[in-house]
Amino acid sequence: MMSKKNQNLLFLAVCALNMIMFGLVIDTGGSPVRDFIQGLTVGLSGAAVLVMLWGLAKERRSRA
Repeated sequence: MMSKKNQNLLFLAVCALNMIMFGLVIDTGGSPVRDFIQGLTVGLSGAAVLVMLWGLAKERRSRA
């Protein structure tokens, strides 16, 4: 079974990969709906990355 820290790092990596994949791979072709969906998914993944980094920093600070 994975430790909580390893689970957090794995989730962080998946969110970062998701953000990069949706930002670079998906071709919107100028469609406003696809642009919106792409922006929404990249934004949510970016927010998840920031929340995970904040959580890891908070956990590290509480241990010290």
